[in-house]
Amino acid sequence: IDSELKPTCQQKREKKQKRMKNVEVTPDKCPFMPERKNKACRKALWKRPDGTKSAYCVVHAHKDTPNMEYVACPHEPKNIMPKAFLEHHLKVCPKFMQTSKIEAQPFFKRAINFFCQED
Repeated sequence: IDSELKPTCQQKREKKQKRMKNVEVTPDKCPFMPERKNKACRKALWKRPDGTKSAYCVVHAHKDTPNMEYVACPHEPKNIMPKAFLEHHLKVCPKFMQTSKIEAQPFFKRAINFFCQED
């Protein structure tokens, strides 16, 4: 009897799709639609360093600012951001904070388990 009352995976998926279709993109949110997610990004629009507002969030700003230079975080290379944000990001980078806490421990020695074969 309980199994009849529980929604199936298909029903859950359909309910979620209906909910996502009803969400409208507002003018102050990013309209970028990733293909695999099939829904709008909806992050806040990005204010460029020169003061103008982008039509997209900071992650998708490269769509309307093709000449902007992007760089990877030196501590987490998967994290890519505009060059203007790098200085601020380095102050709040979670990967950098995590590694600096570990390296500050008195027992920490860099590359302690790294062995080189010398010829």
